[in-house]
Amino acid sequence: MSSEAKFKLLKGRSKKGNLNALHQLGDLASSNPSFYLEALPIYMQHLPLKTPGTSYLKQGPTESHLLAIAALSGIGKGALQLAERTSPSPKMQPFLRQYWPRMWLWISHFTDAYLQTSSAHADDEEPLEGDISRTTARLLAALTRPPLGILDQIFETSGVVKCVVDLWVRAARIDIFDFELVTYYQLTFNALQASRCRPPSEMQPILEDAFDRIDCGFSWVVTQGLITCARGRKVEYEKIASVLGYLETFAMFSPKFRLVFMYQRSIHWVTAIFRKLVSRSPARMTYEDEDRIIRLGSQSLRHLNEMIFSCGHYIVVDLLRNRFLLSLLQAVPYLFVNVPESLEDSEVEEFHKPYFELMENLGAYGNYLSVQKILYQSMEKIENEGSDECFLEDASFLIRSLWNNLKRTAAERHALRRARKEWLRSEQESSTAVQGAYMPVFVAEDARNITGGTTVTNVEKSLKSEMPRASLLWIGCMTVTWNSLPA
Repeated sequence: MSSEAKFKLLKGRSKKGNLNALHQLGDLASSNPSFYLEALPIYMQHLPLKTPGTSYLKQGPTESHLLAIAALSGIGKGALQLAERTSPSPKMQPFLRQYWPRMWLWISHFTDAYLQTSSAHADDEEPLEGDISRTTARLLAALTRPPLGILDQIFETSGVVKCVVDLWVRAARIDIFDFELVTYYQLTFNALQASRCRPPSEMQPILEDAFDRIDCGFSWVVTQGLITCARGRKVEYEKIASVLGYLETFAMFSPKFRLVFMYQRSIHWVTAIFRKLVSRSPARMTYEDEDRIIRLGSQSLRHLNEMIFSCGHYIVVDLLRNRFLLSLLQAVPYLFVNVPESLEDSEVEEFHKPYFELMENLGAYGNYLSVQKILYQSMEKIENEGSDECFLEDASFLIRSLWNNLKRTAAERHALRRARKEWLRSEQESSTAVQGAYMPVFVAEDARNITGGTTVTNVEKSLKSEMPRASLLWIGCMTVTWNSLPA
């Protein structure tokens, strides 16, 4: 039977309410733009303008509900696959705009009827609830993605953003390693963030409000996922991608969760995952492994940059204490040398940006004394071990220059820090010598403390009792000099 004849047969059965035929129609229509256009009115036939009440919930879903879920699934699957594989027909978008209010009517109905009524902390779900969650995620990802995207119309619909966030959180509580589901929601959030239908000043507060409504306890679900990935024996790329997707998105849109993740030491587990990715043996890697490592490594670095931007040099100190500088060096062959040929130059450039930004942050925050010392020690240890020559052997001139500049900057700041300490020590010794020349012996001994410093109040008190008032002018000058010296 030809595909046209099969499609015609499935159309007739789907109109009569045959659930299996409707599912098969969705599979067939997702491979052909003309089939998809003909199937849209049939899908909408099973999405009437009025939804039933909720009295049926105790008896289970009705056949009309199962048909409605299948119709929404067919719309989302077809739009997503046609956008990826072929050039969609320009007639599709007007139809999707026309039918979107009815789609949202049924999405919100299913969400309220099946998903919101169950516990937000449920660790299991019924098959029907899983179908609703996956169907909604796929449909929203398809309708917010160009060229078929109707993002402006979706964003203007009240409650859409909150619904997406709630469903995504619910999915994570059930299984945070569901890579397919996480990918759908990630596509939706990326589209919302990059949308120009509203100015960023209006878009960002809406997204932040939706994420800030989530209970802080959800952060432990994400942190536990990070720990599982970091401590596992194998490098499971899909699990890592799922957890990093949640971590990056929540840290990006919610200042509250950024702070919570910092207190839960999420960066410790992110650095452990990054180290795990770049510590694999190149001889055992495939092209697929190289592609995933450059993507996940870049995603990890983006999150670390976001945390540095929010929390400052405290994050830099924590990274350096965990020998993250060596991990950045180990990542050079994976991110810059063994780059998969399948990636476009624009993609590679985007993946490299977080690396350059993080190196820039290390140099910028090197002005802090707490960073200077540990940065120099890390560089010195890497140089003594010969790790820099090993991992930079095949690197480009740009990468070598980047590391040489950071090494030189760390050495210069360390030298300045030592020179400053020597100057302070010499100044303190000279001031102590002047002090001892003018005061009685018993006063000088009384003014010493166990750390070698000088107790200025004791000196003034002793001298005031020994000298006339008219000769106290120089004492005040010495006091100002002592107090003005840096600690």
